[in-house]
Amino acid sequence: MLLTRDGDGHTGYLKGNACIDQTINEYLVNGTVPDDGTVCGEDGTLVTDTPVTTDTPVTTDTPATTVSPTTTVAPEVPDAGAEGSATFTAGDISFDAEIVECTLADPDVSFTAEGENAGFQVTSIGGGEVDVFVQGVVEWEGRGTATITGGDISIVGTGAAPDDSAPVEDFSIDAQIIAC
Repeated sequence: MLLTRDGDGHTGYLKGNACIDQTINEYLVNGTVPDDGTVCGEDGTLVTDTPVTTDTPVTTDTPATTVSPTTTVAPEVPDAGAEGSATFTAGDISFDAEIVECTLADPDVSFTAEGENAGFQVTSIGGGEVDVFVQGVVEWEGRGTATITGGDISIVGTGAAPDDSAPVEDFSIDAQIIAC
């Protein structure tokens, strides 16, 4: 089975093309397989759902019929709340927290995590680089590099207490994103 998006770019799903999104959502949610050779136009309309074969030449004498999609199935949205866990370690400081908000776009990640001892904010500054701010029992700031593998995130870098009362220390954050 082949589903084709007639347009520019490398991906089509969840990129604003209603025909592609509807067809894939129907498959993922209901198991409905589109006809082989289905073509979605760049404007998001279904160009054809007739199989394309190499046995019969395709003629361009008459324009293809355009059929607008009739239903749209929205992708499932994860429940709000805890979205994974994270461990922050810097020298003698170490604590676990639950991720309560996140954005994830490889290699960039931002998230807020809250625990009993402290909370921390990881903010992407682009290209996998992040700023880290810890507030709670300790106050701490750092900058590091994020690596994302599936839902696992590793961040390493250096930082210190904002008032320079402690020496600069290496830090690491290991996190697992369950949903964003």
